[in-house]
Amino acid sequence: MGRAISFVSRHFRVFAGIAYLIGVIERVAVALGEPGPVYLSPSWKMTQYFVNYFDHGFAKRAVVGTMLRPLAGLFEQPQYFVLAVMVALNIAAFVAIVLLMDRFLPHRDGVPDLAVLLRAAMVLGAVGLVQVAYDYGRLDHLVYALSLCIVLLGLRRHHMAAALLAGLVVLVHEAFVVYALPLVLAVLWRAESERRGVRAAIVALAPVVAVSGTAALMVLLFGNSESAAALDIGRGQAVWSRQLIEIWVDLTPREVALLLGYWTSLLLVLIWFYAGNKRRPDLIFLATLTPVLLNLFGIDQARWLAIGFFVVLMSLAIQVSAFGMRWPALSRWQRRSLYLLCVPLGPVGSIRLMFYV
Repeated sequence: MGRAISFVSRHFRVFAGIAYLIGVIERVAVALGEPGPVYLSPSWKMTQYFVNYFDHGFAKRAVVGTMLRPLAGLFEQPQYFVLAVMVALNIAAFVAIVLLMDRFLPHRDGVPDLAVLLRAAMVLGAVGLVQVAYDYGRLDHLVYALSLCIVLLGLRRHHMAAALLAGLVVLVHEAFVVYALPLVLAVLWRAESERRGVRAAIVALAPVVAVSGTAALMVLLFGNSESAAALDIGRGQAVWSRQLIEIWVDLTPREVALLLGYWTSLLLVLIWFYAGNKRRPDLIFLATLTPVLLNLFGIDQARWLAIGFFVVLMSLAIQVSAFGMRWPALSRWQRRSLYLLCVPLGPVGSIRLMFYV
């Protein structure tokens, strides 16, 4: 198994293309197999592209729709234009992930280290690139990219720009507050406190907290919209009429066991990373685990798992790049404890797990 993981990691770009193509074929097959126009297949995700500030006032997730509104209005059937945008954004996400993985999670020959195993998990596992293709049209990938931009701005001490961007991301998708903002704050806290002390870190992070907190409060109080909930495009209108807490645990015992297994694997990735760097768990460690909290705010249990995987990747890559930590070697039993991430069972899905073993 170790040799297979090394082989896949060494030829990462080739296997990345294959994995993404498999995911695309699955999505195309589903779309062509369903009755009606092809844009109906991703209709749960399409609605958010038509919610905008011009037609619906202040509403959550309206940033992208506002930007697209002038262009969408040029088409008699704007659904096809939006479908093309969804596909283009997903392809851009795939390219960005491959390039960033190649740069910040480098391959090394020999006994697979943690970076090598994660590279293999990206192209083989259920929460990697096959899930990226499955999630075309989601705003999650845009949130990942913007979160990295906030970190980059903060590390370069452009704190006001980082704050404004953080507020914007909350308006792109409010789940950013739960699964990515804690990591952003923890990384910037460590960077500022180590360079200039605790007091300077508080001053530096205050704008980010203030702006993103204000945006989150606005979404909480005013994010729902009757007009957005009444849209006749797609099937995602419930987003603009539902409550903050939405818990649903109608899963089979097998699904629960698999979810717990994957979350445990992600926790072990963090543990082996910190242990290999001889560092105790800190704020970044805790912030990296916040995607688990998404289970309290929505029913997409499988999707939260995929988000958790990408947040772990971002956390580790940032720490290696910004704080001089390293990708640790793994013992045989440590590698075996993480093999579930590399098993080709995916895509993992959205609400229910798509695979059954």
